[in-house]
Amino acid sequence: MVDNMQTYYQVSTKLGFQNMPNLSEKISNVSAFLKQENFAGHPLKYEGDTAVLVIDVQNKYCNPKGFRGNKETDDVSKRIQLMVPEFRSAGVPVYVIYYSKEGKGASEINFYKFKPTSDDVLIAKKGDSAFKSSKIKKVLKKDRRKSLLVCGFNLNACVKNTVIDARENGFNVSLLRDLTGNDNECCPNRTISHLIEMQDEGVVIEQSSKALKRINTQKNAAAVPAI
Repeated sequence: MVDNMQTYYQVSTKLGFQNMPNLSEKISNVSAFLKQENFAGHPLKYEGDTAVLVIDVQNKYCNPKGFRGNKETDDVSKRIQLMVPEFRSAGVPVYVIYYSKEGKGASEINFYKFKPTSDDVLIAKKGDSAFKSSKIKKVLKKDRRKSLLVCGFNLNACVKNTVIDARENGFNVSLLRDLTGNDNECCPNRTISHLIEMQDEGVVIEQSSKALKRINTQKNAAAVPAI
């Protein structure tokens, strides 16, 4: 109940409900607010320092058959499977972060749909935030990666905590909204409030296709010789 009230307060404040006595007007404003462009922010500029972070796309969290997954995690995993190779092809390196509290290596992890390649950087984490429970910050700094495109699971837990901590550590962050989701053990009714929280921390929220198009456009423009 407290979570629901907090979400309502955040959304109602954002939309100025205090000045809207008419219920239909409130509903109309909520519908408009939920459109993707209202979470967009200012898109990141591709300058060759970008990386894709893929978080916890594992059988345990994504598979709806006997595990914690559901239709959302299954559908999102399929999109991740399709889109991440496109970012690789555009020259953006992929860092695959997986949960392994028991200290298992990547070869022992059952990834779901999406499969890392030999070119990807694989990093184990032991908690929700990759920045507090793995060596991701050290690796990204060493590789001179400053702008992060983040996808995976769970949006309301590991993804949210990772992107907020990334911002606090000085990284530019874009959340690929169509490539994120929540499993059956992650409370879905807080998604809106978490998106607002991430946006307030400076996280850009956008569709993966738009991010990919922007990267390819900026790369092509940079490749054109000056006259």
